[in-house]
Amino acid sequence: GGQPQPRFAYSYQFIDDGQASGDGLLQSEESARLRVIVKNTGQGKANKPFALLRNLSGDGVLINKGRFEMQPLGPGEERTIDFTFETNKEFSEPAVRVELQVYDYALHEGVTDKLSFPVVDATPKARPASGVVQLNADAQILAGASSSAPVIGRAGRGVRFVQNQTFDDFARIELEPGRPGFVRTAALTPVTQLPSEVGKAWTLVWQVTPPHCSVLV
Repeated sequence: GGQPQPRFAYSYQFIDDGQASGDGLLQSEESARLRVIVKNTGQGKANKPFALLRNLSGDGVLINKGRFEMQPLGPGEERTIDFTFETNKEFSEPAVRVELQVYDYALHEGVTDKLSFPVVDATPKARPASGVVQLNADAQILAGASSSAPVIGRAGRGVRFVQNQTFDDFARIELEPGRPGFVRTAALTPVTQLPSEVGKAWTLVWQVTPPHCSVLV
C-alpha cells in the first residue's frame, strides 16, 4: 500500500494583456503570460511541488520566469501561477512550443505536457465594448478570439459577465480580475443587471492527465 500519493491536475490559459493585442492569440513580437492552476486531486500531500516551463522552440522565445516552487499542496488544494514569456524578431516558427512540468520533488511524481501556441498573423479587429452581457445558451469559454482556441471553461445559460472588447465574432469577458475569457457574441445579450458572482458563474476545464498528443491547432 504505502503512503497515499498526490496527483496533479492542471488547467492552463494563455493570456495577453499589457502592451499586447488582448485577443488571447499569440502574435509575433508579443509578450504574454501562461496562467497555470495546479490542483492536487490525489489522496496524499505534495510536500515539495514545483512547476517548470521549458522552451522547445528555436531562437526568439524568452521565458522570463520558468520555474516556480510552490507551498505544500494538500489533497483538494490548488495554486495559481503565472509564467511569462515573449517572442522577438528572431522567432520564425509557426507556433511556440513549450513543455509544462508539474512535479513533486519529495516523491518524484508528476505530469509533463507539451503545449503549442500558434502564432497568428491576422489579428481580429478589436472594438471597445462595455456593459454586462448574459448568455442566452450554455456556452464554452475559450482562451482566445478564435474557434480553434482551447476551451478553458463552461458557463450556463443566464449567467452574466462584464464584457470589455469584441473581436469579430467573439467578446472578451472578465471571468475574474486579471483573467479574461472569450465567448461567441451570438450567445450573448446585453442586460442592465449586475454580473454574476465571481467564482460561481463558470466552471474550469481541467487537463487532468496529459493528452496523448500535443494540443496542436
